Amino acid sequence: MPIEAVFARRRRGHPAVIVACLMAALLVAGYPLDEGLGHALRYERAAIRGGEWWRLATAHVAHLSWVHALLNATALLLILQIFRSAVRAPEWWFAGVVSMLAIDAGLWWLEPRLTWYAGASGVLHGIFVAGLAGLWRGGEHRVAIAMATGLILKLGFEWWHGPAADLVSAPVLTVAHRYGVLGGLIVAAVMLKRPPRR
Repeated sequence: MPIEAVFARRRRGHPAVIVACLMAALLVAGYPLDEGLGHALRYERAAIRGGEWWRLATAHVAHLSWVHALLNATALLLILQIFRSAVRAPEWWFAGVVSMLAIDAGLWWLEPRLTWYAGASGVLHGIFVAGLAGLWRGGEHRVAIAMATGLILKLGFEWWHGPAADLVSAPVLTVAHRYGVLGGLIVAAVMLKRPPRR
């Protein structure tokens, strides 16, 4: 698949377009107008230990503000646009779910001091990795390597210096990005066993 095909027009109703719209709408809807409801959606270790298991899923669509929600929704749409010719619609959902599970597992077992978390940035990192796998599978090796290098540099910068920018006026949990990438790598391994999309 030539990289130029990434930005080619696609017909309305295409599964990738539907997936993109549904996911973006879900992220924006994750910022509730009621503060109490927002607290009921986010990851909270004590509440999860008490049986509120839904937080393991809703934490990834809950947001701290409209700016936070719109930034994540915009990033999602950009990722799906860039890689839409390289990744099948079901694979996007698979990448999202596996990345979410990887983040939940990492936060629960490896970050015991973390009390709460909300946001989709970790999952976005995971589906970005799935997109890279789609490019590689389609023969765009140089582009995939260049983009993967950029991602590695970003993660390395966050590891040593923290987040590059504070756009949401709240602490950014960069470790969630790394757990999301691990989830994305699991998905990438599965994707690369499948034949390229024609």
